[in-house]
Amino acid sequence: MKKTLFAIGAAALALTALNANPAAAAIQCDGPYQISKYGSSFRSSYCEDAHIAYVASQRGRYVSADAIRHNPSLKAEVCRGIGHLPSVKLGCIGYGQEDTGFFRN
Repeated sequence: MKKTLFAIGAAALALTALNANPAAAAIQCDGPYQISKYGSSFRSSYCEDAHIAYVASQRGRYVSADAIRHNPSLKAEVCRGIGHLPSVKLGCIGYGQEDTGFFRN
């Protein structure tokens, strides 16, 4: 009897896990800002990288957010091209034109 109840409980738990919505747990971004589960927003590197990829694609350089996140050389290359734009300036700190070693007046 105990084994039967345990098997039924385990099956119910497995079905519940299969019905869980993984998309609900995905990170939601609004530009460079991540939206928390409470509705407030904050800057995160994940969303900034996605925003850099979006802005680059709007400017004709088609790269994925995943490629920007996992390839620092690609991020530096993209930021050298668009790092002067106000919407990506914070996400490109350390990767963009300020990295050339020249002082600007």
